[in-house]
Amino acid sequence: MSELAREPQGLLRVTLPNLYGQLRVAPLLPEFMRRYPRLKLELSFDDRYVDLVARRADVGVRIGNLQTGDYVARKLAPNTRFLCASSDYLHRFGRPTEIADLSRHACLHFSPLMEESRWRLSHNGRKLEVPIDPVLRADNAEALRQAALGGQGIALLADFLVEEDIKAGRLVQVLPEWIIAESWVFAVYPHARFLPMKTRVFVDFLAENIG
Repeated sequence: MSELAREPQGLLRVTLPNLYGQLRVAPLLPEFMRRYPRLKLELSFDDRYVDLVARRADVGVRIGNLQTGDYVARKLAPNTRFLCASSDYLHRFGRPTEIADLSRHACLHFSPLMEESRWRLSHNGRKLEVPIDPVLRADNAEALRQAALGGQGIALLADFLVEEDIKAGRLVQVLPEWIIAESWVFAVYPHARFLPMKTRVFVDFLAENIG
């Protein structure tokens, strides 16, 4: 009862995927800080797997299908990725009309998605693993976005990264009925008998504003 009566305060350590944290979470934080002025935030942006306990982090935001292990996970939003390319690239090399056409196109591959060069795509419940031979592999999605904008190939990128490019016509969806097999954005935090108020209000805030 005393925990519920108090205003959340102290230091909240949060780990975030680099670009998702910058584009989706960081813009929300001024409102969170106004709402809870006695909380201090420490943010760590890292696309690698982070052990929350070893890092002494209170909350992590993660993308993908989780094996939670020692953590509690709460779904925040779907993780939607789709194929896209520049109009210039499609004008020069043609627009794929079926999934098999990808094998003859230059592909830009986000290497952390999986070890082997395959895109796992789904359409109306049908799932396929599409082998690709990337002309560019990178562990940074912004580098792939820039390559796609520069007409270097077809990339499988997250909606939060390219939605403005799609709206502005700088990138065009390719085979729009095919998207990455379902995955999610999660907030994760260590198991605890009593969840600290600072953690609870932050996770609730993310679910309210991202979900």
